[in-house]
Amino acid sequence: MTPQDRQTIKQWAEHASHPEKVVLASANGVEADAIARFCEQLKHLIPTISLRSDSDEIAFEPPAVVVGPHQNIGFQSVPGGKILEAFLAALQSQPSTDEALDHRTVKRLQEIDLPVDLTLYIAPQCPHCPNTLNQLIPLACESRLIRLCIVDAQLFSGKSNRDQVKSVPTLLLDNHFR
Repeated sequence: MTPQDRQTIKQWAEHASHPEKVVLASANGVEADAIARFCEQLKHLIPTISLRSDSDEIAFEPPAVVVGPHQNIGFQSVPGGKILEAFLAALQSQPSTDEALDHRTVKRLQEIDLPVDLTLYIAPQCPHCPNTLNQLIPLACESRLIRLCIVDAQLFSGKSNRDQVKSVPTLLLDNHFR
């Protein structure tokens, strides 16, 4: 975590309305260690945060950091930079005013009656990934039937190779549509 990321988290914590719940779905491996270190640093910077380690309770493949009002946003990444800002928005369960949903979109989201699995492959250095992520997080915050998994294509190279990800951002819908 960079000094700038630490500062971003501290500033966010000053304005956060209440303690937020974070679930760490742990596993073994390099990816899991990196995500666990991020969670430890997050807990150190925001002592009021509720951090639990529980892989059984969540619907994401470990390792992942799970946030959101419905515990339906999973990060298989180590959020930093602009991705960290999106992570904090998901943690707060309130998108920025730029990303707020209009009434018509909210109504359509309420009409969803089947679960939707979205997997967004990102890269920390990608200039387009944060914008895509900021458009998807409000959807998942609004609907408990939308499960959004954000995957660092470099950190989880095996998974990105399996899903034939050639560029980022890549969005998969129910693992069938790109």
